[in-house]
Amino acid sequence: MKLSKMTVALIATFALLLSESASNALTYPVVQVVTYPQSQQGPKAVMPYAPGDGAPGWLSIQSQGQGDPVKVQNYWSTNPANNTETTSYSGAGHTPLALSFNPPGTTAAETAAGGCQILDRINDSTAYPQSIYFYSYPGMQHIGVASPATYPNAGPSQILTSQVQYGVRGFMVNNYIVGGADNQSPPVNQVISATYLTGNNNPCAAADQEMGMWQNIAETGRIVYFDLSDHTNCNGLGGCRDNPNGWSVSNPIYQTDEIIQISNAVTYEGTYNNLYYEMYLIPAGTAGSPVTWSPSGYVMRIAVIDGNHTDRFATCYINGSTTSSACTADVPVNWTPARIAQLLNGGSNVVNAVVTPNAAINVSAYNYINGLWMGR
Repeated sequence: MKLSKMTVALIATFALLLSESASNALTYPVVQVVTYPQSQQGPKAVMPYAPGDGAPGWLSIQSQGQGDPVKVQNYWSTNPANNTETTSYSGAGHTPLALSFNPPGTTAAETAAGGCQILDRINDSTAYPQSIYFYSYPGMQHIGVASPATYPNAGPSQILTSQVQYGVRGFMVNNYIVGGADNQSPPVNQVISATYLTGNNNPCAAADQEMGMWQNIAETGRIVYFDLSDHTNCNGLGGCRDNPNGWSVSNPIYQTDEIIQISNAVTYEGTYNNLYYEMYLIPAGTAGSPVTWSPSGYVMRIAVIDGNHTDRFATCYINGSTTSSACTADVPVNWTPARIAQLLNGGSNVVNAVVTPNAAINVSAYNYINGLWMGR
């Protein structure tokens, strides 16, 4: 996964402007999971695990007053001098904050101070610059809008990158989107808000492991995608870092992804501005998990907790279902044990980002982040 930038705008009263119509269409191939039917204001679903079961110990990341260093990148201008790439120890980049979507337009290239070249995060190919998105899917090594897939450069964006933490197995974020963008069907312009964890102290995430959640606000139904990616951004065209022999025509490395999608997650009261989104690893066979085995020995637990009633899962529609469920799923991690150990034992960064395309589209929105946590 990979993503974006930042600007702070506090709004005293917020309107919940995104479309509430349930969206059941599957945009990308998904991993089928066990679900637990639950109506919005009915009793909690009868299920083998409860909110918080198996969760790591959460540590607050980049909160106001903690003094955590946060890399803050904001790209919005054709003049490089107007784009900022700084490290902040308080204030800017620290939660709670509003991460604004910059207006669409052409931006100057990122400078060396940015750490990762935003127009081509891995520089694997001069012919096919990658998008900054961390997502790709079976049969499409990088997100694109054409067939065969094209690789759009990043548009205006804001990115917050945390300091590295070690031994991390997941993250949790409390956030919501206010505003929206032109609805397009199919959505040819990606207007992305995302939170993701990237492993091995590698926020550029070239050919690395990532887990994260993202939303294209040009879609209806408040669809959130949860993505688990290995060899991220590795398209087989370059010397991907995890291949000790470099790229080989006979044995190229490609990114692999597992994904589920949810739509219209809400609290018991029917609101969506107090939800806790969690992604964390648990051992396969953990009590209560419907996944008893995986090639890696681990399972990715995805959970959306009702922040008004933290003993309840939020309700949502999972993988295009027309029946609402407790908003949680366990996904087998189809990596090798060596790859999972690399993630668990190495250093990880968590990133928040918002990205606007450089194509013309009406966007007026921000991602309000109440809190962010990593878990050991």
